[in-house]
Amino acid sequence: MGDNTLWIAVITGATAILASWVTGRGSSRAALHQARTAAAAQQAERQRDARRSAYLALIEHMHTAGGLYRQWHTAAVGRTSDVQTAEFQGLRIQIRDNYHRQFLPALHTVRLEGPDAVWAAAAQVQSTSTSTFKLLDDALQTSAVADELHHSIIAFWNAVDGFAVTARTALHP
Repeated sequence: MGDNTLWIAVITGATAILASWVTGRGSSRAALHQARTAAAAQQAERQRDARRSAYLALIEHMHTAGGLYRQWHTAAVGRTSDVQTAEFQGLRIQIRDNYHRQFLPALHTVRLEGPDAVWAAAAQVQSTSTSTFKLLDDALQTSAVADELHHSIIAFWNAVDGFAVTARTALHP
């Protein structure tokens, strides 16, 4: 009888150790899975915040550029003399500075943050902005180019709207 008790105690102890090991292993796997899931969620949130900041910065600079383009167009259409040349030079410098110091860096940040669809929409804004900028000086010479400038500004704003829609879709799929 004593031998059976010993065997039962050994089997019970071994079973308890095995059950504890299996439970511990399952718990550690569950904890590891939970930690990975939490890390992935945090990473996704950080990426979303970085993208949102990049998109907002670019939109801010697009609006600055668009406002300056409108000022230029309004001044060019209402131009009556060469007295306004200084005004045009000042606007041109503001437009150029906004483009090189603020717009391009924000554009490159959007390219870095992605995704590709948002970058493509941002590149479209850059293209229309470049086309508009090239028309500025010519718009002072002839009203035909002033009309082309007006249409180019409209194309710029349409590209800005397209970017905003694409960015919103990327942030809130």
